[in-house]
Amino acid sequence: MLTRLLVTNLRNIVQASLAFSPQLNLIVGKNGSGKTSLLEAIHYLATARSFRSHQITPLVTHGENESVVFGQIVGDSGREIRAGVRRSLAGKREIRIDGEPISKASELARLLPVLVLGPETVDLLLGSPQLRRKFLNWGVFHVKPSFSDEWDIANRCLKQRNKLLKGGHPKQELKVWTDKLVQAAETIDGYRQAYFDKYVVELQQLVGELTEFGSKIHCEYSRGWDRTSSLASVFEQSLEGDIRRGFSQFGFHKADIKLKINGQPVTEVCSRGELKMLAWAMVLTQGKIQQQVNNQSVLYLVDDLVSELDLDHRRLLCQSLLKMKAQVMATGINEKELQASWNECQAEVFHVEQGVLSALSSTRE
Repeated sequence: MLTRLLVTNLRNIVQASLAFSPQLNLIVGKNGSGKTSLLEAIHYLATARSFRSHQITPLVTHGENESVVFGQIVGDSGREIRAGVRRSLAGKREIRIDGEPISKASELARLLPVLVLGPETVDLLLGSPQLRRKFLNWGVFHVKPSFSDEWDIANRCLKQRNKLLKGGHPKQELKVWTDKLVQAAETIDGYRQAYFDKYVVELQQLVGELTEFGSKIHCEYSRGWDRTSSLASVFEQSLEGDIRRGFSQFGFHKADIKLKINGQPVTEVCSRGELKMLAWAMVLTQGKIQQQVNNQSVLYLVDDLVSELDLDHRRLLCQSLLKMKAQVMATGINEKELQASWNECQAEVFHVEQGVLSALSSTRE
Protein backbone atom coordinates (compact mmCIF):
# COMPACT_ATOMS: atom_id res chain seq x y z
CA MET A 1 0.00 0.00 0.00
CA LEU A 2 1.32 3.41 -1.01
CA THR A 3 0.76 5.95 1.76
CA ARG A 4 2.74 8.91 0.46
CA LEU A 5 4.20 10.01 -2.87
CA LEU A 6 6.66 12.77 -3.77
CA VAL A 7 7.22 13.58 -7.44
CA THR A 8 9.80 15.95 -8.93
CA ASN A 9 10.06 16.84 -12.62
CA LEU A 10 8.03 14.05 -14.19
CA ARG A 11 6.32 15.24 -17.37
CA ASN A 12 4.22 18.30 -16.43
CA ILE A 13 4.39 17.57 -12.68
CA VAL A 14 7.19 19.83 -11.44
CA GLN A 15 6.56 19.13 -7.76
CA ALA A 16 3.90 17.12 -5.91
CA SER A 17 3.52 15.71 -2.42
CA LEU A 18 0.45 13.59 -1.72
CA ALA A 19 -0.89 11.36 1.06
CA PHE A 20 -3.22 8.59 -0.11
CA SER A 21 -6.15 6.66 1.28
CA PRO A 22 -5.44 2.95 1.80
CA GLN A 23 -8.47 2.19 -0.39
CA LEU A 24 -10.03 4.51 -2.98
CA ASN A 25 -8.33 7.63 -4.37
CA LEU A 26 -9.93 9.68 -7.15
CA ILE A 27 -7.85 12.04 -9.29
CA VAL A 28 -9.93 14.64 -11.16
CA GLY A 29 -8.85 17.08 -13.86
CA LYS A 30 -9.16 18.09 -17.51
CA ASN A 31 -7.50 16.20 -20.34
CA GLY A 32 -3.78 16.97 -20.40
CA SER A 33 -3.78 18.29 -16.84
CA GLY A 34 -1.49 15.58 -15.45
CA LYS A 35 -3.87 12.84 -14.20
CA THR A 36 -2.22 10.06 -16.17
CA SER A 37 1.22 11.48 -15.35
CA LEU A 38 0.45 10.93 -11.66
CA LEU A 39 -0.44 7.29 -12.33
CA GLU A 40 2.73 7.02 -14.41
CA ALA A 41 4.76 8.34 -11.47
CA ILE A 42 3.29 5.66 -9.20
CA HIS A 43 3.98 2.97 -11.79
CA TYR A 44 7.54 4.29 -12.15
CA LEU A 45 8.06 4.02 -8.41
CA ALA A 46 6.85 0.41 -8.49
CA THR A 47 8.73 -0.77 -11.59
CA ALA A 48 11.32 1.88 -12.57
CA ARG A 49 9.52 1.94 -15.93
CA SER A 50 6.75 3.97 -17.53
CA PHE A 51 3.61 2.27 -18.84
CA ARG A 52 3.29 4.97 -21.53
CA SER A 53 6.70 5.15 -23.21
CA HIS A 54 10.15 3.57 -23.25
CA GLN A 55 11.72 6.95 -24.01
CA ILE A 56 13.41 8.90 -21.20
CA THR A 57 13.18 12.37 -22.76
CA PRO A 58 9.38 12.86 -22.51
CA LEU A 59 9.38 11.47 -18.97
CA VAL A 60 11.67 14.19 -17.61
CA THR A 61 10.05 17.62 -17.36
CA HIS A 62 11.13 19.84 -20.26
CA GLY A 63 14.18 21.90 -19.33
CA GLU A 64 15.14 19.68 -16.38
CA ASN A 65 17.91 17.10 -16.11
CA GLU A 66 16.24 14.35 -14.08
CA SER A 67 13.04 12.97 -12.62
CA VAL A 68 12.72 11.74 -9.03
CA VAL A 69 9.87 9.74 -7.51
CA PHE A 70 9.84 8.84 -3.83
CA GLY A 71 7.23 6.87 -1.90
CA GLN A 72 6.39 5.52 1.53
CA ILE A 73 5.00 2.01 1.33
CA VAL A 74 3.35 -0.03 4.06
CA GLY A 75 3.58 -3.78 3.56
CA ASP A 76 0.84 -6.19 4.58
CA SER A 77 2.90 -6.91 7.71
CA GLY A 78 2.54 -3.24 8.69
CA ARG A 79 6.21 -2.40 8.14
CA GLU A 80 6.86 1.00 6.56
CA ILE A 81 9.37 1.06 3.71
CA ARG A 82 10.85 4.01 1.82
CA ALA A 83 11.61 3.65 -1.88
CA GLY A 84 12.79 6.01 -4.57
CA VAL A 85 13.75 6.08 -8.26
CA ARG A 86 15.89 8.74 -9.93
CA ARG A 87 16.35 8.90 -13.71
CA SER A 88 18.53 11.39 -15.62
CA LEU A 89 18.21 12.52 -19.21
CA ALA A 90 21.54 10.81 -19.85
CA GLY A 91 19.88 7.49 -18.99
CA LYS A 92 21.41 6.90 -15.58
CA ARG A 93 18.99 5.19 -13.17
CA GLU A 94 19.26 5.01 -9.41
CA ILE A 95 16.97 2.89 -7.22
CA ARG A 96 16.99 2.98 -3.43
CA ILE A 97 14.99 1.06 -0.83
CA ASP A 98 15.31 2.31 2.75
CA GLY A 99 18.35 4.30 1.65
CA GLU A 100 20.20 1.29 0.21
CA PRO A 101 21.10 1.21 -3.52
CA ILE A 102 19.31 -1.53 -5.46
CA SER A 103 20.49 -2.95 -8.78
CA LYS A 104 17.34 -4.81 -9.86
CA ALA A 105 13.97 -3.16 -10.49
CA SER A 106 12.33 -6.50 -9.68
CA GLU A 107 12.87 -5.72 -5.98
CA LEU A 108 10.58 -2.71 -6.38
CA ALA A 109 8.00 -4.83 -8.16
CA ARG A 110 7.87 -7.30 -5.27
CA LEU A 111 7.54 -4.43 -2.81
CA LEU A 112 4.64 -2.70 -4.56
CA PRO A 113 2.75 -4.87 -7.10
CA VAL A 114 0.94 -2.58 -9.55
CA LEU A 115 -1.58 -3.30 -12.31
CA VAL A 116 -2.85 -0.76 -14.85
CA LEU A 117 -6.43 -0.63 -16.14
CA GLY A 118 -6.91 1.91 -18.90
CA PRO A 119 -7.47 2.61 -22.59
CA GLU A 120 -4.52 0.43 -23.63
CA THR A 121 -5.65 -2.60 -21.61
CA VAL A 122 -7.68 -3.86 -24.58
CA ASP A 123 -4.36 -4.35 -26.40
CA LEU A 124 -3.99 -7.52 -24.33
CA LEU A 125 -6.45 -8.98 -26.83
CA LEU A 126 -5.88 -6.81 -29.89
CA GLY A 127 -2.10 -6.48 -29.61
CA SER A 128 0.89 -8.72 -30.22
CA PRO A 129 1.66 -11.98 -28.37
CA GLN A 130 4.57 -10.13 -26.73
CA LEU A 131 2.09 -8.13 -24.64
CA ARG A 132 0.36 -11.29 -23.46
CA ARG A 133 3.69 -12.96 -22.63
CA LYS A 134 4.64 -9.95 -20.55
CA PHE A 135 1.25 -10.12 -18.87
CA LEU A 136 1.63 -13.84 -18.12
CA ASN A 137 5.17 -13.33 -16.83
CA TRP A 138 3.95 -10.66 -14.38
CA GLY A 139 1.65 -13.20 -12.77
CA VAL A 140 4.26 -15.97 -12.61
CA PHE A 141 6.91 -13.58 -11.27
CA HIS A 142 4.72 -12.63 -8.31
CA VAL A 143 3.75 -16.16 -7.30
CA LYS A 144 6.99 -18.03 -8.08
CA PRO A 145 10.08 -16.33 -6.58
CA SER A 146 12.56 -18.43 -8.60
CA PHE A 147 10.98 -17.43 -11.91
CA SER A 148 13.11 -14.30 -12.18
CA ASP A 149 16.41 -16.21 -12.04
CA GLU A 150 15.23 -18.84 -14.54
CA TRP A 151 14.03 -16.05 -16.82
CA ASP A 152 17.49 -14.43 -16.82
CA ILE A 153 19.15 -17.78 -17.57
CA ALA A 154 16.75 -18.61 -20.41
CA ASN A 155 17.18 -15.21 -22.08
CA ARG A 156 20.96 -15.42 -21.85
CA CYS A 157 20.91 -18.90 -23.42
CA LEU A 158 18.51 -17.78 -26.16
CA LYS A 159 20.72 -14.82 -27.00
CA GLN A 160 23.82 -17.04 -27.26
CA ARG A 161 22.01 -19.66 -29.36
CA ASN A 162 20.72 -17.03 -31.78
CA LYS A 163 24.20 -15.49 -32.05
CA LEU A 164 25.63 -18.89 -33.01
CA LEU A 165 22.82 -19.54 -35.48
CA LYS A 166 23.58 -16.28 -37.29
CA GLY A 167 27.22 -16.93 -37.94
CA GLY A 168 29.70 -19.74 -37.64
CA HIS A 169 27.55 -21.89 -35.33
CA PRO A 170 30.32 -24.25 -34.10
CA LYS A 171 28.46 -27.52 -33.66
CA GLN A 172 29.60 -28.36 -30.13
CA GLU A 173 29.12 -24.85 -28.75
CA LEU A 174 25.66 -24.64 -30.33
CA LYS A 175 24.69 -27.93 -28.67
CA VAL A 176 25.89 -26.72 -25.25
CA TRP A 177 23.78 -23.56 -25.39
CA THR A 178 20.81 -25.40 -26.89
CA ASP A 179 20.85 -27.93 -24.05
CA LYS A 180 21.01 -25.15 -21.44
CA LEU A 181 18.19 -23.31 -23.20
CA VAL A 182 16.00 -26.41 -23.25
CA GLN A 183 16.41 -26.92 -19.51
CA ALA A 184 15.63 -23.30 -18.62
CA ALA A 185 12.76 -22.99 -21.12
CA GLU A 186 11.04 -26.15 -19.89
CA THR A 187 11.35 -24.92 -16.29
CA ILE A 188 9.72 -21.63 -17.27
CA ASP A 189 6.99 -23.49 -19.13
CA GLY A 190 6.29 -25.55 -16.00
CA TYR A 191 5.97 -22.38 -13.92
CA ARG A 192 3.70 -20.77 -16.50
CA GLN A 193 1.48 -23.83 -16.81
CA ALA A 194 1.03 -24.15 -13.05
CA TYR A 195 0.10 -20.48 -12.81
CA PHE A 196 -2.21 -20.68 -15.82
CA ASP A 197 -4.09 -23.65 -14.34
CA LYS A 198 -5.06 -21.42 -11.38
CA TYR A 199 -5.58 -18.38 -13.55
CA VAL A 200 -8.05 -19.89 -16.00
CA VAL A 201 -10.39 -21.06 -13.20
CA GLU A 202 -10.51 -17.59 -11.64
CA LEU A 203 -10.86 -15.90 -15.03
CA GLN A 204 -13.85 -18.05 -15.94
CA GLN A 205 -15.60 -17.05 -12.72
CA LEU A 206 -14.88 -13.33 -13.11
CA VAL A 207 -15.91 -13.27 -16.77
CA GLY A 208 -19.21 -14.80 -15.66
CA GLU A 209 -19.69 -11.99 -13.14
CA LEU A 210 -18.73 -9.13 -15.46
CA THR A 211 -20.00 -10.20 -18.88
CA GLU A 212 -22.75 -12.18 -20.58
CA PHE A 213 -20.33 -14.77 -21.97
CA GLY A 214 -20.03 -17.01 -18.90
CA SER A 215 -18.95 -20.53 -19.74
CA LYS A 216 -18.68 -19.71 -23.46
CA ILE A 217 -15.22 -18.25 -22.86
CA HIS A 218 -12.32 -20.64 -23.29
CA CYS A 219 -8.77 -19.58 -22.41
CA GLU A 220 -5.75 -21.44 -23.82
CA TYR A 221 -2.04 -21.31 -23.01
CA SER A 222 0.31 -21.92 -25.93
CA ARG A 223 3.82 -22.63 -24.65
CA GLY A 224 5.70 -21.73 -27.84
CA TRP A 225 6.32 -25.20 -29.27
CA ASP A 226 4.36 -28.36 -30.05
CA ARG A 227 2.78 -29.65 -26.85
CA THR A 228 3.25 -33.27 -27.92
CA SER A 229 7.02 -32.88 -28.38
CA SER A 230 9.97 -32.01 -26.16
CA LEU A 231 11.73 -28.75 -26.91
CA ALA A 232 14.95 -30.68 -27.57
CA SER A 233 13.31 -32.65 -30.39
CA VAL A 234 11.68 -29.49 -31.76
CA PHE A 235 15.08 -27.76 -31.88
CA GLU A 236 16.57 -30.79 -33.60
CA GLN A 237 13.87 -30.85 -36.27
CA SER A 238 13.93 -27.09 -36.86
CA LEU A 239 17.73 -26.67 -36.83
CA GLU A 240 18.17 -26.11 -40.57
CA GLY A 241 15.35 -23.56 -40.61
CA ASP A 242 16.77 -21.83 -37.52
CA ILE A 243 20.21 -21.56 -39.18
CA ARG A 244 18.64 -20.23 -42.37
CA ARG A 245 16.70 -17.57 -40.46
CA GLY A 246 19.38 -16.83 -37.88
CA PHE A 247 17.13 -17.22 -34.83
CA SER A 248 15.22 -19.79 -32.77
CA GLN A 249 11.72 -20.19 -34.20
CA PHE A 250 10.31 -22.03 -31.20
CA GLY A 251 10.62 -21.79 -27.44
CA PHE A 252 9.50 -20.00 -24.30
CA HIS A 253 9.84 -16.64 -26.09
CA LYS A 254 6.97 -17.57 -28.43
CA ALA A 255 4.36 -18.37 -25.76
CA ASP A 256 0.87 -16.86 -25.96
CA ILE A 257 -2.54 -16.76 -24.29
CA LYS A 258 -5.63 -17.08 -26.48
CA LEU A 259 -9.25 -16.33 -25.58
CA LYS A 260 -11.99 -17.95 -27.65
CA ILE A 261 -15.78 -18.04 -27.70
CA ASN A 262 -17.30 -21.18 -29.16
CA GLY A 263 -13.96 -22.01 -30.73
CA GLN A 264 -13.46 -18.61 -32.39
CA PRO A 265 -10.94 -15.93 -31.32
CA VAL A 266 -12.69 -13.25 -29.27
CA THR A 267 -11.18 -10.58 -31.54
CA GLU A 268 -13.31 -11.94 -34.39
CA VAL A 269 -16.66 -12.17 -32.60
CA CYS A 270 -16.68 -9.46 -29.90
CA SER A 271 -17.30 -5.73 -30.12
CA ARG A 272 -14.62 -3.35 -28.86
CA GLY A 273 -16.68 -2.73 -25.72
CA GLU A 274 -16.91 -6.46 -25.04
CA LEU A 275 -13.17 -6.84 -25.62
CA LYS A 276 -12.52 -4.08 -23.08
CA MET A 277 -14.53 -5.91 -20.43
CA LEU A 278 -12.73 -9.18 -21.16
CA ALA A 279 -9.30 -7.51 -21.04
CA TRP A 280 -10.10 -5.78 -17.75
CA ALA A 281 -11.34 -9.10 -16.37
CA MET A 282 -7.98 -10.62 -17.33
CA VAL A 283 -6.11 -7.98 -15.33
CA LEU A 284 -8.42 -8.20 -12.30
CA THR A 285 -7.96 -11.96 -12.26
CA GLN A 286 -4.19 -11.52 -12.01
CA GLY A 287 -4.58 -9.23 -9.02
CA LYS A 288 -6.96 -11.66 -7.36
CA ILE A 289 -4.51 -14.56 -7.67
CA GLN A 290 -1.63 -12.42 -6.38
CA GLN A 291 -3.71 -11.61 -3.31
CA GLN A 292 -4.74 -15.25 -2.79
CA VAL A 293 -1.28 -16.78 -3.17
CA ASN A 294 0.89 -14.16 -1.44
CA ASN A 295 -1.70 -12.50 0.80
CA GLN A 296 -0.39 -9.26 -0.71
CA SER A 297 -2.69 -6.60 -2.10
CA VAL A 298 -2.19 -5.10 -5.54
CA LEU A 299 -2.29 -1.36 -6.22
CA TYR A 300 -4.60 -0.68 -9.19
CA LEU A 301 -4.08 2.33 -11.44
CA VAL A 302 -7.42 2.93 -13.19
CA ASP A 303 -7.07 5.49 -15.98
CA ASP A 304 -10.01 7.29 -17.62
CA LEU A 305 -12.64 4.74 -16.64
CA VAL A 306 -15.63 6.92 -17.57
CA SER A 307 -14.61 7.31 -21.21
CA GLU A 308 -14.04 3.59 -21.65
CA LEU A 309 -17.28 1.97 -20.45
CA ASP A 310 -20.95 2.69 -19.76
CA LEU A 311 -22.13 3.24 -16.19
CA ASP A 312 -23.46 -0.29 -15.61
CA HIS A 313 -20.22 -1.95 -16.71
CA ARG A 314 -18.14 0.60 -14.82
CA ARG A 315 -20.01 -0.19 -11.63
CA LEU A 316 -19.52 -3.93 -12.13
CA LEU A 317 -15.77 -3.45 -12.48
CA CYS A 318 -15.56 -1.03 -9.58
CA GLN A 319 -17.49 -3.36 -7.30
CA SER A 320 -15.06 -6.16 -8.17
CA LEU A 321 -12.17 -3.92 -7.17
CA LEU A 322 -13.85 -2.83 -3.95
CA LYS A 323 -14.53 -6.45 -2.98
CA MET A 324 -10.81 -7.14 -3.22
CA LYS A 325 -10.21 -4.39 -0.62
CA ALA A 326 -7.29 -3.21 -2.70
CA GLN A 327 -5.84 0.27 -2.97
CA VAL A 328 -7.07 2.08 -6.09
CA MET A 329 -6.00 5.26 -7.89
CA ALA A 330 -8.66 6.22 -10.44
CA THR A 331 -8.68 9.20 -12.81
CA GLY A 332 -11.53 11.06 -14.46
CA ILE A 333 -12.56 14.42 -15.89
CA ASN A 334 -15.82 14.83 -13.99
CA GLU A 335 -15.87 14.19 -10.24
CA LYS A 336 -19.58 13.35 -10.06
CA GLU A 337 -19.36 10.87 -12.92
CA LEU A 338 -16.28 9.29 -11.42
CA GLN A 339 -17.84 8.93 -7.97
CA ALA A 340 -21.02 7.51 -9.52
CA SER A 341 -18.93 4.67 -10.96
CA TRP A 342 -17.91 3.76 -7.41
CA ASN A 343 -21.47 4.11 -6.04
CA GLU A 344 -20.40 7.16 -4.01
CA CYS A 345 -17.99 5.01 -2.00
CA GLN A 346 -15.78 6.77 0.54
CA ALA A 347 -12.73 8.19 -1.23
CA GLU A 348 -9.91 10.68 -1.08
CA VAL A 349 -10.33 13.16 -3.94
CA PHE A 350 -7.49 15.06 -5.59
CA HIS A 351 -7.61 17.81 -8.19
CA VAL A 352 -4.96 18.30 -10.86
CA GLU A 353 -4.54 21.34 -13.09
CA GLN A 354 -1.53 21.98 -15.33
CA GLY A 355 0.53 19.50 -13.34
CA VAL A 356 -0.34 20.98 -9.94
CA LEU A 357 -2.00 18.52 -7.58
CA SER A 358 -3.97 19.24 -4.44
CA ALA A 359 -6.34 17.41 -2.08
CA LEU A 360 -9.75 18.61 -3.28
CA SER A 361 -11.88 16.94 -0.66
CA SER A 362 -12.36 13.76 1.31
CA THR A 363 -15.51 11.67 1.35
CA ARG A 364 -14.13 9.48 4.13
CA GLU A 365 -15.95 9.61 7.43
